[in-house]
Amino acid sequence: GNHAAAELGFQYFASAALPGSERGIGHCLVAAELAATQYAYDQQVTLLHMARDLAHSATLPQRADIACRQAIAEASALRLTDAWHTGEHALALLNQSGAAPQDVVAFCVALAYALKDGGAPPREWSPFVDHGLVLIGNERDLSWARLMLLKGRVEVVSSQELYISRWAGHEALAVALARAHGDEGDHARTLEPLDWRTPEQTAAVIDLARRWQRPVAVLRAHDVAIRDLIFRQGAIPAAKEHLAEFLRAGERFGSIPAQAEAMVQLALCEALLGNWEAAERARLQADHLVARLGSSHRLHVLAALTIEFVMGDHRAVDWSHLAQHFTRVATDPQTGLSAMGLTAANSAVFTQLRAGNLAEARRLLALLTPVLERLPLTTYLFNGGVDRGGTVVWELRAVDDAPRYRALAMRLLEADIAGSPYRSNALTVARMAALRGDLAEATAYFAHARRAAEEAGQRPLRAIVDYDEALALTIGKPGDAARAGALFDSALAQFRALRMQPWEQRVLSHIGMTAAAPDFPHSLTPREVEVLRLIAQGATNREVAAQLAVSLATAERHVANIYNKIGTRNRAEAVAFAHQHGLLLS
Repeated sequence: GNHAAAELGFQYFASAALPGSERGIGHCLVAAELAATQYAYDQQVTLLHMARDLAHSATLPQRADIACRQAIAEASALRLTDAWHTGEHALALLNQSGAAPQDVVAFCVALAYALKDGGAPPREWSPFVDHGLVLIGNERDLSWARLMLLKGRVEVVSSQELYISRWAGHEALAVALARAHGDEGDHARTLEPLDWRTPEQTAAVIDLARRWQRPVAVLRAHDVAIRDLIFRQGAIPAAKEHLAEFLRAGERFGSIPAQAEAMVQLALCEALLGNWEAAERARLQADHLVARLGSSHRLHVLAALTIEFVMGDHRAVDWSHLAQHFTRVATDPQTGLSAMGLTAANSAVFTQLRAGNLAEARRLLALLTPVLERLPLTTYLFNGGVDRGGTVVWELRAVDDAPRYRALAMRLLEADIAGSPYRSNALTVARMAALRGDLAEATAYFAHARRAAEEAGQRPLRAIVDYDEALALTIGKPGDAARAGALFDSALAQFRALRMQPWEQRVLSHIGMTAAAPDFPHSLTPREVEVLRLIAQGATNREVAAQLAVSLATAERHVANIYNKIGTRNRAEAVAFAHQHGLLLS
């Protein structure tokens, strides 16, 4: 058993200075293999270190074998820097020992996958891929396929100011070879979260996860299916239910990356459903797990930043910090080497809006919009771009951009592609219709968005739909004041019940807007007249915010609303309007 082999290995190791201690190598290797089958990777590393130290007089092939095992074990134990150094040493020993090329390639495959899965940066795992491909040459076999599935392909979409590339899929031949000649693990590696799948195809992936036996295959299939459910299909309750199964599998197989993935996605789902305490608990557990992953693992960003701005619906967050991070990533040329540029750009434009940096939000929106118009609808997180960009258009009252985002959201609806998990396509269409003055279309799509949010169990989104429809009835042409008031009341009650404090404050700052005094021209509300008077006194937007005890973003939205309603483009014209209509005499 493992205990007996390990005990013998420790005894030989304790006697390393005595003749014959090298006989302990075999016991250490047996115990290490048994530890691996129990997913005790730290113990496996310890045993392989002992084997290495006992192998000072062993043959080159034996030392190379131990080094290869040690590197892979270190990567599995998330000792990624150690694994990279040991891997380099193992390659040197393999070369010195005259190892067969196929054995070297097999080692490169195993180590590269272990490093990448653990979150090592590409500079640490890609050299092993390249080395293996050089050894393979023109052969197109299973080993070649395994290496090619590590590389993937992207196509550059934008390389000026925003660096966005689109996932172009794996080599078709590599996928075919892996599925025809490989094992469960190879088949699972052909399942890529960035690939498009229909709901039926996602259901088939879930079936595979439940039928497969190999840990790497089971965990990969669960991961792919859950990301489909959340980000492709907006099926948040179904994703939450499946996450429990994924987490149990991660715990059973001792996989820290899988457990971290499950807890991060669970935190996101709980937040989207309005279960804030559960979201915070899941996030704390996720933070503990993610801290053990390599520095380049995508979960660091998802756990620390992406979940944070979803929590911004519930409590105050540091939007400036989030905006700085996502804008830096979105404008970094290195981002264009992966398919994560669109995610960064979507997040940058939204967080700049929330941080109150409206000019920067407009600038990024102008860069993002034409990229979205060029991308296929099935691009990963394309729906998130339409949602985030549409939100900026809505809150800035950027009427000129409304037709473009209406068209993007309608394309998604017509293709029966779900919106992002944060908002719905129907809500984007409703918002854009309201900006364009089409209250009939806006009303129809607000109703659509309301039904979709209720069916998805997304209580925060359901409340936001009521708030947005109330706003729609107060901008541009005057709408149904009684209905607007009822919607504001409904939204406020929901925000309070859900403890969505930032949104509660928004309603309170707008409450009564639908009952705008009839004496005010162009349907200006009392609050907007108050802002206009402050502008006439020379107050900056920050001074308006301070005077009214609201955020800078809220003050800037008031100013944007005023300009839109009275048809002016700057402060001088707005002040002239106020004088002409006697608004400064009150």
